Amino acid sequence: MRFNKRTTISFFMFLVFLNFTVRYYLLGTHEEGADSFLIHSLANTITTYGNAKWIIHPLSYFGLTPLSYPCAVPYLLSGISQISGVNMETSVLIFSFTSSIIGLGAAYVMAMEIKRDHIFAFTIAFIFSLAPIFVEFTMWEATTRTLFIAFLPILVWSLLRTYGDQPKKGINIFMCILFFTMLGTIHHMFLMLPLFLIAYFTSLFIYNRVIKKITKEHWAFRYQTLIFIIVLIIFFLPQFSHQGIYSTTSWQKYQTGMFFNGEEKYIIFLNMLVDYWSRIGLFGFLGLIGLIALVYHPKKKIIDDIKRYRFKKSQNEIFVIVCLLATIPFVTMGIYVSLIFLPFYSIIIGYAMVRIIKILRRNKHILRVFVIIFILTSVNFTIFMNHHWNQSITSQQASEHTYSASIYLNKHFDNTTLSNDGLFAARISAFSEMPCLPLGGPHAAWYPPDLLVYDFADVEDYTFSRLSFDAVILTQSDYLYTTNFGINANKDWNSLMRSETNDKNNYPLYDRYEIEQVIEYLPHEHKYYYWSERKSDFMRSLDDNNYILYDNGEARIWLL
Repeated sequence: MRFNKRTTISFFMFLVFLNFTVRYYLLGTHEEGADSFLIHSLANTITTYGNAKWIIHPLSYFGLTPLSYPCAVPYLLSGISQISGVNMETSVLIFSFTSSIIGLGAAYVMAMEIKRDHIFAFTIAFIFSLAPIFVEFTMWEATTRTLFIAFLPILVWSLLRTYGDQPKKGINIFMCILFFTMLGTIHHMFLMLPLFLIAYFTSLFIYNRVIKKITKEHWAFRYQTLIFIIVLIIFFLPQFSHQGIYSTTSWQKYQTGMFFNGEEKYIIFLNMLVDYWSRIGLFGFLGLIGLIALVYHPKKKIIDDIKRYRFKKSQNEIFVIVCLLATIPFVTMGIYVSLIFLPFYSIIIGYAMVRIIKILRRNKHILRVFVIIFILTSVNFTIFMNHHWNQSITSQQASEHTYSASIYLNKHFDNTTLSNDGLFAARISAFSEMPCLPLGGPHAAWYPPDLLVYDFADVEDYTFSRLSFDAVILTQSDYLYTTNFGINANKDWNSLMRSETNDKNNYPLYDRYEIEQVIEYLPHEHKYYYWSERKSDFMRSLDDNNYILYDNGEARIWLL
């Protein structure tokens, strides 16, 4: 179905309003997330120093070397802050809300390239932009996943634009290369994008070498749906083989879930379905109907499409099918695959909705009721899932106590602070605009960019060696290079936490990182937290050897 221009603009503005309303309702008083605060801190340093000091190699722009991080979002946040004159936390809010609208528009454009149907396009834009997982990452959060997923449909659109004898095909190919490179500077998920290129060339081969040469008497017509189901199962099952890249896969986390627990294969499968359903949306189950609608075509329709040279439409559908098959072998590997999967699952839900609406159009009253229920229940499910996820400490917004302690540090100190919690340290560093150990964000990285940014280390101190392709795949490494030499920030922090404050072995570390005060996260009093809570001789010895400068019930600052 096609709408006129006025109706199209009205629908689009309604979706924009809905997206802003949902996010505004879920908005807290401060920035939230985990990795967001590392990116916030890096953006601060670009504003302060005028450049990204961690760029030491061309691959550093993509975050593929130790001591580096993908640079696009820190640069963008710094630019927003400098141009608008607002502080970095407000820039993160602007960035997040803008990314949600980019994602909405990108999903719409992608859908219209696949099928020139406004109902289909608006359904996909709605499903994609209001999917619980996309809303989660486009709240008040600077995670690089935000922009990556928002632009991913644009990459799909640019690939589809190169099919057939399109006008300006050279420009479309250039756009594919441009968006591929741009996504590489945003997040390491771009390492999964070659799957799309494989799907692109595979769909070309299938269409030109198989579909166009097939006849209606061919057995493939009779068993097309069955063939797809068999291939789907064959692609899915290797994940339980424990071989190669699957030997360390994160499918093991699906042994426990909200509804099911156990090591049986069907328990893992059910937990995986619940996990994906919670991230994609309440009507994720419609994907099965959409998949059938996408895969199955009556014999007469396929032959007519070929006779009438409707090649592009068929190529687009084959591309979507092959992309789904390409991602299926990795679906048990966790959140990143579900994010990559989101545009394509939105597409198959769109196919389902078009079929359902065609059936219900005979009774307009029932159709209106269905659409209203679909919108209201989907939005409420997204809100429910975000409230549920926000119970996790890594998803919660930064507290007012954390913000106040950061401002105190900013006004009274100009050197490095030592903390006993990785996520808390990242938040303190972001808000105070000062370095805070552990470096590298909530996960206390071994070789974070902070070492170069704050001049705690020199690149000449490190020896880099290239990882083999097998090593990158098997270890699921974020880097193409590794180093076993030079300053190890994680090791230094652990060394401090395990010794007492007046231990003479600590003095070189105090000097290296210019540490003069300690901020204690009181929920881990006398302990430190790195993946798990551990006892800390350092934090315990503060009571005996040091003075308290500040205490707000959550954070306590000690003079070292």
